[in-house]
Amino acid sequence: MVRNVLAEYTVSWNRHDTAAVGRLFTENCDYINMAGVHWKGVHEVVRGQAELFQNRLNTAVRRLTGAEVRFSTPDVALVHATWDVTGSSRPTGEAVPVLKEITTMMMVKSDGKWLITAFQDTESGGSTK
Repeated sequence: MVRNVLAEYTVSWNRHDTAAVGRLFTENCDYINMAGVHWKGVHEVVRGQAELFQNRLNTAVRRLTGAEVRFSTPDVALVHATWDVTGSSRPTGEAVPVLKEITTMMMVKSDGKWLITAFQDTESGGSTK
């Protein structure tokens, strides 16, 4: 199920397990992070996430606060997920107590398994302090 992918993503991300995160994406996925950097393909996603986890996300934890799922077809889903992320910092090094995010994902069902094929992360309503 689509919501299971969200749960697996949350657990893997919180463990900073980039290999597990990568298994949730299609090989040819597109991922646009909050800085607007476009990673093409699962290998770039894994490499980019690993770099962030080693630096400004090294103590970050994400909590899913909401999700809306809409099916275009039985095998394609549009997902809007909201998150609270704690323990992160801006590229300037400034700590962010709680980062509010909204993520748009397109998931596809392939061989009975749901995978993320497109992902865009956006700061939602700014950070709360």
